[in-house]
Amino acid sequence: MSDPSATNPYATDWVWSDEAQCYWRNEYINDQWQVVYHSSSSATASTAQPSSMSTPSYTSYSYGRTPGAGAQPGTVPTQTTTGTETLDPSYQLRTDARSFYIRGRMFATLHIEAYGGTATGADAENVFTVKYGEKAYCQIRRFVVVKDDRGYCLACPVATYRGRGTTKRGVNPKQHAVIFTTNSGPNWMQGETEMDKDPIGVDAADPSIRLGPASRINFGQVHCIQHNVKVKDLGVVRLEDLPKLVAYWRAEMQN
Repeated sequence: MSDPSATNPYATDWVWSDEAQCYWRNEYINDQWQVVYHSSSSATASTAQPSSMSTPSYTSYSYGRTPGAGAQPGTVPTQTTTGTETLDPSYQLRTDARSFYIRGRMFATLHIEAYGGTATGADAENVFTVKYGEKAYCQIRRFVVVKDDRGYCLACPVATYRGRGTTKRGVNPKQHAVIFTTNSGPNWMQGETEMDKDPIGVDAADPSIRLGPASRINFGQVHCIQHNVKVKDLGVVRLEDLPKLVAYWRAEMQN
């Protein structure tokens, strides 16, 4: 392939990363700095050339400034993967947002959040260095809408806590409820004796969608999810459980 810098004057020199085992550089593309990677099975710091490498993968960081205004390129993440991985096509921007983000809707989305200074046990491949040298954690997360508004919704997260449910240390069982797809039924993990909320059933968007047996919805947390992000439809809370969904969320928000 041809060297991308031939058509992009705003590009830094290629730099070899021993940790990522690939080359990277910053390019100014579509009004933002992007970190571009090139991987090659025969690449070495002294012999590999960008023109001989495969199609790059992109990780983007937007700073809202043009090169002429003094923009500085981003930093390469400390953990990367070689090759390109893209989001599954089932994740889409919803042109029907008004009817999609209804109360009780369950969806999955690529979620990025600040990486806590005391966090431990996170998958290294999901932790990246971003602007100002800080770290961010990126993963697919599942949410259930509890309130919709203009351009965004409020949603409670769903997690399995690494298959341990609410028996995981630090998790408050009383803020959680079992959440399950109605094609499989609810499950409790051994030792889960403190949850006092009824299970929440979800009518799956597709028969192939099943929630893991340790899936729990956390009513003690709420996230603001913009309507302009790609999501995957997982289903809708069944009608008879909607009043409980809202009541549990409101009760936790008042505590």
